[in-house]
Amino acid sequence: MNKVIILLFILSVTVFAQNPSVRHIKNSGQYFYGEGSAVSEQDALDLALGALSKNISIIITTDGDYRVKETNSDINESFSKNVRTRSHAVITNYEKSGGLVNGKYEVFVYIDKIKFFESRKKLICDIYKKACGYETVLNLSDALKNYYFAIILMNSIPEYDLTFEGKNLVTEIPSKITNILNKTEFTLKSDRKKADKERELVFKVSCSGKPVEQIDFTFNNGTNNASEGRCSNGECIVLLYGGNVSFDRVAIDIKYSYDESRNDIAAVGDLWDLVKKPEFKFFTKQIGLVLPKENPPAKDTHAGKKDFYAKNGSYKLNLAYDNSCNAAEEIAEETLNFLEILKRSSIPEIEKYFSDDSFLRDKVSRIVKYNSPAIVGDSVYAEVNKTLTGWELRKIRVLNRYKGIKKQSAENIILDFNNEGRLDDITFSVLENVYNDARKQAEYGKDWINRQTIIKFVEKYRTSFLCRDLNTIDSLFADEALIIVGRIIKKATVTDGYRYLPTAGSEQPDAKYIKYTKDEYLNTLSKLFKKNNDIYIAHSSMDIQTKNSQKLYGISMRQNYYTNNYSDEGYLFLLIDFEHEHPQIYVRTWQPKEWDEQALIKLTNFELVRLKK
Repeated sequence: MNKVIILLFILSVTVFAQNPSVRHIKNSGQYFYGEGSAVSEQDALDLALGALSKNISIIITTDGDYRVKETNSDINESFSKNVRTRSHAVITNYEKSGGLVNGKYEVFVYIDKIKFFESRKKLICDIYKKACGYETVLNLSDALKNYYFAIILMNSIPEYDLTFEGKNLVTEIPSKITNILNKTEFTLKSDRKKADKERELVFKVSCSGKPVEQIDFTFNNGTNNASEGRCSNGECIVLLYGGNVSFDRVAIDIKYSYDESRNDIAAVGDLWDLVKKPEFKFFTKQIGLVLPKENPPAKDTHAGKKDFYAKNGSYKLNLAYDNSCNAAEEIAEETLNFLEILKRSSIPEIEKYFSDDSFLRDKVSRIVKYNSPAIVGDSVYAEVNKTLTGWELRKIRVLNRYKGIKKQSAENIILDFNNEGRLDDITFSVLENVYNDARKQAEYGKDWINRQTIIKFVEKYRTSFLCRDLNTIDSLFADEALIIVGRIIKKATVTDGYRYLPTAGSEQPDAKYIKYTKDEYLNTLSKLFKKNNDIYIAHSSMDIQTKNSQKLYGISMRQNYYTNNYSDEGYLFLLIDFEHEHPQIYVRTWQPKEWDEQALIKLTNFELVRLKK
């Protein structure tokens, strides 16, 4: 009899350990929980999750003196009455119980507090790891943003130390930010007076002696407002107006906070107004406006190419091109004419000049209207490369200006020409490190023409945002296959398709989620385009993968955009098939605010299927 009692006791303890009772969950203080009751099971679950979210109180103080002490057996939640709390609305690792009671579904959900904080720690480590990756390629704007976001999140966990790969992130991350702010240098490269009350300064930007790929900064341009600039490809441009044109130095502050992007990560947005955000003071760069002594001219980096020199109107053009290019003179003439048109920024003149080409007429007008590009300097040094459909001229430096969001961005314009040297398209380029990485990868795969085509499509895609071309963006997510060669995206008949297969045991979304987020994304964009004066988009990373003997490519891009009162971030994935005469896009997915690498859709998630005709 005693053996039976002991056995029953052991079984009851085991069951209890696996499934604690509702009473125990409510009374133990070890769980967050929520309840919901509704006719629909899904509605009941939604109500329960809402209640759970409200009950997840993250202990926060304004000075960091009151932190939750957590052990395996107890979580001490005593804090002063001045502590403010906020729930984290996105819950994924909860437990659920309940069923149908008196015609209604009763759902009870709960989550172990220790597990919850472990999930938060994992998010911090993921963000830190991504920030380190950005820092490695000197994309310092995204590195600083993510380091700062990680600090915000660390203030919400009940520990003073958080160790990741042997480093205490509580001290490591602030040190990372300080190091970037200390070692980033601005060196004056050129100084030009564009008008009586306008001065153009070009700076080389480096960190630890290496050219910075991307970094954001603020300065006073003389209009009584702090203006935000962006360095791209190792250089930045500062325009001074009014009385500031006579300055002998300029003060530059590197941006690290990114409050406009706080909702890119839901937990960061939840905490933003509650935590005491760290400040990194005394890092203003006071840069003297004295040009350094001229260095000896650099050696020609275009081995095997020759230079073409032309002068017309306001600009000098120096081209490097291969002997196989028999349209160099036509390209030079078209480029110089385009520079003059762009300089004047007159939409009536643009419409008149491109009266025989409605595509260019509309696109150049939109580029000027929405981006206000100003050509940097009066000399353009560029190279001409062969493409699948003709030639491209890389690159014309411009400064895009967005007054509504007080942002300006150093950009490179790419001109595309047909085989005869006639201007065919205008786009803004990808980051230089993205382009250079594609070139290096192509050396191993011997597939540069494919990778170049992908790069050029991404440039066309980004430009469609900067030009508010919603039709092109909308077509990108159509059900049909899309031909990407040429300046206009064309739909194609689908003869084959690709089936999406989420990886077993991963956090990858199902197909319904992908469709929903695409529709939501396009609806949001449509509204943003209509109500915002300024929109800026950037790709902070791009990864190109191949399989099937380099005929099938997957492109993953992290994309963020900013408007007057909104910002968003997410991953775009494209599947491109080069098996056909013209490359075709078969799959397009959008995943907003994704951080876990395991949740991202990749090329390996698709298999070819033959569709019935």
